[in-house]
Amino acid sequence: MIFYPEGQNEALQRKFESLEDVKTAMMNGTVIESKVLLCDSEHNLHVDLGIIRGMIPREEGAIGIDDGTTRDIALISKVNKPVCFTVLGFQRDDFGNISAILSRKAVQLGCKKIYIEKGLAQRPTQNMRLIIRFLTIQKRRFINIKPPLPSYLP
Repeated sequence: MIFYPEGQNEALQRKFESLEDVKTAMMNGTVIESKVLLCDSEHNLHVDLGIIRGMIPREEGAIGIDDGTTRDIALISKVNKPVCFTVLGFQRDDFGNISAILSRKAVQLGCKKIYIEKGLAQRPTQNMRLIIRFLTIQKRRFINIKPPLPSYLP
C-alpha cells in the first residue's frame, strides 16, 4: 500500500450509505479519509461517515498521544482538515444511536511499519511516489520525507 499525506488521496474519501458497508470496511481494515468536524473537550475527534458519525478517541488520534511524546495540539489542529483512519468497532450511546470507533494511530503505525522499519522508503521504485509528512512536536519541526529518506532522521 502507498501512503499519501492526509487530504492528498481522493480515493480514500467516502461516505457510507449503509451500516453494512461500514462493517465491511472494518472487517477489511480499509483506510478511510474524512474531514474532522469537531474536537470535543476530551480531545476526541468526530467525523461524518455518511450513515453514521465516527469518533477517534484521544488515545487513537496520533502516535505518542498516550505516552505524552506528542502534544494534544496535534489533535486540536486537525479540526476541519482531512484525516485517515480505520474502523475499530461500534458503540451505542444512551439514546440508542450507533457510532463508529475509529483509529488514526493504526494507520500511522501501518505506514511506519511499511516504509520506515522495512526500509521501503530507502529503496524507492520508479512507480513509487511517496510523500510522508511527519509532525515531530517534541522537536518542534516539520519533516517532509520524499524518497530517498534523508540521512538526518533518527
